Amino acid sequence: MKRLSRLAALLLTLAMLLSLVSIAHAEEKQSATAWLLYFASNHETDSSKFPWWPQHKSADQPSSETGVEATNAEVTGPGMYTVGLKFNWQKAEGAIQFNLVLDNAESLFPGYYVKITDIRVNGKSIDHKPNLYGTFHDDPNAGFAPIYNNYWDKNFSPDSTGPDGLRAFDSADEATYEIINPDDIVAGDTIEVDFIVAANAGEMPEDIGEKPGKLTSLVAPPPVLEDGAEEIDVVLNIGALKAGETEYVKTELEALRALTEGYILKVIAETCFLTREEKLLALKLIGDCGADFIKTSTGFGGGGATEEDVSLFKRHLPDGLKIKASGGIKTFEQAAKFLLLGCDRIGASGLLGNDFIEEEIKI
Repeated sequence: MKRLSRLAALLLTLAMLLSLVSIAHAEEKQSATAWLLYFASNHETDSSKFPWWPQHKSADQPSSETGVEATNAEVTGPGMYTVGLKFNWQKAEGAIQFNLVLDNAESLFPGYYVKITDIRVNGKSIDHKPNLYGTFHDDPNAGFAPIYNNYWDKNFSPDSTGPDGLRAFDSADEATYEIINPDDIVAGDTIEVDFIVAANAGEMPEDIGEKPGKLTSLVAPPPVLEDGAEEIDVVLNIGALKAGETEYVKTELEALRALTEGYILKVIAETCFLTREEKLLALKLIGDCGADFIKTSTGFGGGGATEEDVSLFKRHLPDGLKIKASGGIKTFEQAAKFLLLGCDRIGASGLLGNDFIEEEIKI
């Protein structure tokens, strides 16, 4: 009898464990992993001679296989996201197949729309057309936005070699599955793609640049000033800027400046997420609010300081505003280049001996 009781207890325990595993499995992931599928081209027209290299063909493909390092995004609902690829062994070379893929998105967010807002190669935006989005032909649970696919029928129709049922955030008449010129990604060290996820066509997600009635969080100086801080770094409201909420960004910056009066205020533009026009707008807003520095990046946004961005800022720099280059600066040679371009400070925590960097690399 005791043996039967023990067996029953064991079975009950096992059943409970299995139910917990089932619940954990059902709740373990409520996000869609966004990533870039990429195969290079050698400009051959004969598909049998396509090199398909360098390549990135899955969300979890290790960089040790192809030298391509991926930055993915976890899509939890409507909003703005960024994904990217860094080519360590061999530069990007055109494209045979290039797609933005969202694993599990058609299951989690059926009928949603994806709009690609910017594509950057080596930090520079390239021209692109409106994109399509729909069920990924290799996985019915995944969604994808084709960026360039030159092996599909040029005169795409539902019964040709391309996928059926794709939808467009913007006008379907203008959207295409070849939204870039592949020549624009030749010799690419990095490729970045910004995109939004929306529940309805033509409607920007509410959480991008949503404007509250008033800036309730900006009612007192930052506590760190009471603790002895003499300088404040803040990140520009990227979502609001990209959503066109210029007045909101302006009001927020002015409030920040008022609350930090008498202290050095550095506003981080996080340039890796901005188009050229947005960088210039950010520069003007930061200058107009009376900030002391425009800072290129945090170093955690997928890109750092570039010579192109610093040169752009220097050419259009408002009176009284200074430039701090930061993010990805790891050698004294890099630091010297940025100083020669006109930077007033360098953020270089990646340098050896960085205990004195902040003091030493100033003008």
